[in-house]
Amino acid sequence: MEKRRIEYVCTANNGRSPLAETMARAHLKLNYRDFLEGITISSSGTDADISKKPIDSFKIASYLIGRGHNYNLVAPDLYSSEEMGLVEKEILKKDDSERYEEDEIFRGIVNNLATRTLNHFQREEVELRDEFLRDFGLIYEGRSNKQTKVSSDISLILPMAQSNAEKIREIYRVSSNQPRLEVISDYSGTDPILNSFGSPHKEEHIEAFKLVKKASEMSIDRFVREIK
Repeated sequence: MEKRRIEYVCTANNGRSPLAETMARAHLKLNYRDFLEGITISSSGTDADISKKPIDSFKIASYLIGRGHNYNLVAPDLYSSEEMGLVEKEILKKDDSERYEEDEIFRGIVNNLATRTLNHFQREEVELRDEFLRDFGLIYEGRSNKQTKVSSDISLILPMAQSNAEKIREIYRVSSNQPRLEVISDYSGTDPILNSFGSPHKEEHIEAFKLVKKASEMSIDRFVREIK
């Protein structure tokens, strides 16, 4: 049997794409055992490297802090009241990109808040992802935060959103190998996948995970039909 690989892709390879990988593999094993030897499944993230690099941009830092500010309004366990005052009066009030470049102390404060916010969101997403998988008796056995890279053995790439698809096209732009690329909701005929990263509401994460589960399972159904 010809070997084929499907890769599910999100942004950080932390929540949605590892979940899709796990759910798709479980669905394949349960329903299409004759194809287990011929189909391999993986996942990656178009910006997974962000968690491994120091934040050095006011644009990125202020975006993360803005998400953190909204989170803290609902679940005030991320920033102290003093930090919230600084965020509201200084960081989010205006474009401080010049001050960020020139003021080392200010840059250090901003980067610390942004890094702490990113780490908090990623930890929470992993915890909720794993909790969701446990309800189905599953665990994620891969390596999170794997960066999307050009690969010669991928048959189909299924990004979670159009923004991920655009970055994948850029990654593969100079490659001679151009695997089939479709947003997962389009390929599976399901609703668009929500991005609940940074949401303080658990139900938003669960709703997104349910969409991922349905889309990944239906994507396996279609892929098997196509290669029969």
